[in-house]
Amino acid sequence: MYHRELGHLRPIPALAPLLIRLDNPPVPAGQLDWTQGVSDLNYLVAPAHPRVAIIGVGAGPQLKTALAFSPQSVLAIDINPAIIAWDKGEDSAVNEHIFHRPEVTVEIDEGRHAIRSHAGQFDVMVMHAIDTYTAASAGAYSLSENNLYTVEAFKDFYAKLSPDGVMSIRRALFYPPRENLRLFTTILQALTELGIEHPENHIVVLSPVRDWKRPSLFVWGYLLFSKRPFSGERLAVIDEYVASHQWSYLYRPGKRLDTPFSDFVASSNREQFYRDYPYFVKPCYDSNPFFFQLVRPFAFLNPKGMWSKGILPNTAVLYNRTTYTLFYTLIMLLVLTYLLLALPTARYWRRANLTRPPWAVTIYFGCLGLGFMAVEIVSIQIMTLFLGHPVYALGVNLLGPLAFAGIGSALSRRLPTERAPAVCLLIALLAVVAGFGLLPLIHSLISAPFWARIAVTLSYLGLIGIPMGMPMALGIRQIGEEDRPLVAWAWACNGAAAVVGTNLCMIFMVYLGMMPVFLTGGACYLLAGTLLTRISQPAPSLELASIG
Repeated sequence: MYHRELGHLRPIPALAPLLIRLDNPPVPAGQLDWTQGVSDLNYLVAPAHPRVAIIGVGAGPQLKTALAFSPQSVLAIDINPAIIAWDKGEDSAVNEHIFHRPEVTVEIDEGRHAIRSHAGQFDVMVMHAIDTYTAASAGAYSLSENNLYTVEAFKDFYAKLSPDGVMSIRRALFYPPRENLRLFTTILQALTELGIEHPENHIVVLSPVRDWKRPSLFVWGYLLFSKRPFSGERLAVIDEYVASHQWSYLYRPGKRLDTPFSDFVASSNREQFYRDYPYFVKPCYDSNPFFFQLVRPFAFLNPKGMWSKGILPNTAVLYNRTTYTLFYTLIMLLVLTYLLLALPTARYWRRANLTRPPWAVTIYFGCLGLGFMAVEIVSIQIMTLFLGHPVYALGVNLLGPLAFAGIGSALSRRLPTERAPAVCLLIALLAVVAGFGLLPLIHSLISAPFWARIAVTLSYLGLIGIPMGMPMALGIRQIGEEDRPLVAWAWACNGAAAVVGTNLCMIFMVYLGMMPVFLTGGACYLLAGTLLTRISQPAPSLELASIG
């Protein structure tokens, strides 16, 4: 950002407050020198006239910077078609029609899919703050997956960088570091798994201020990720920029610094480093893509301990909110489930002088509720990565399992109840196979055309969804459709387990990953299959027949 000072345009200091008066005439973008004070340092160490990819182009500030360096081509990616329509339409004159430039290709897609499906390589890749601080400060991202910040994602980005290519990533920098440090460990892990020797020589981390250890500070940290190790020549260019702009290094290859980044590289026991660090900064994988979940599960129970480790109250709120919300929500759901489902049904049974429901019925239908939610939620998460665009992913992944389960319920009329254990065993096997094989399959097909990915998604959801719709209907038939109190109890158990299970599955996914949730779902169906044979169909009674 720039301001006028005595008729000249000057860069606004990084920490200066900024007020925008909407009644002032805009300064033409052509009067701004976008190569001065540039925070995209990768242009300074990348080949001349680079091929550029921008993930999350938004209103175009990174695009304007890219065009200032005379690129061969620019792939401008954004997932929001409304923003692109605004860039090309209403805002086109303000941004000097940069989105209509011949060297610019605009693609409306999820960033990782767009990069993978592109035929060529890039000399410069930019991914700067693709989410909003407003949402992050409310904890909105802590429970949402982000498949752009995973080990597998950076393997994809590495493959698309040219031999001299550099990627620039910008994340909020707090003290102590968390987002930038987790990016650092994730990229190092990706390079290590690719067999790169000395992966720490491929990364530079920078702060736009000298004193980055101020707890109240909020600035952007910059991470440069190079296809080849940073040479002395390229590091000298960055050194000069850092010195002239009063920046500082958080990590520089070949230099020992008093930062957690250098401490991590020098650590002989990185697992111990992860345990001792106040935030959860282990690498993210596609099986556990909750990049913004940086606080340990029960840290909120000991706030003094959190603060003693460097998690200060004002910054802790930013990430801790959803951590304790998960557990508070679990308590709330347990209470509401008891008050609205279990208690009314149990009171009815007592008033009607009915015997206690068989324990096998309670566990069987509870297992079906928990197992269904476990398999469905993890499937939705994985298929969201596969499909990319959240609108299509939500539509297909939310409606698909319910529709196929309904088909399975209808088809169950053709099966005798004796087949229910076999159906449950089949679902358990499918859940285990999906737990081990679904992500590798998705990774191999993620670059396929969108229609092919839709077809694969529907095929998978149908394969596992149709059998999952059968055990509930078969169980109702087994206990007797005319035994209304027992049927009501079965539905209550199923609904309660499904509601509470949704929250439990999120807790397990955030802290343990998707595999344990898949296996939990399979175990639930396996247990249900062994219990159905213990449920005997009761003989109808006059008391039961008169109910309703």
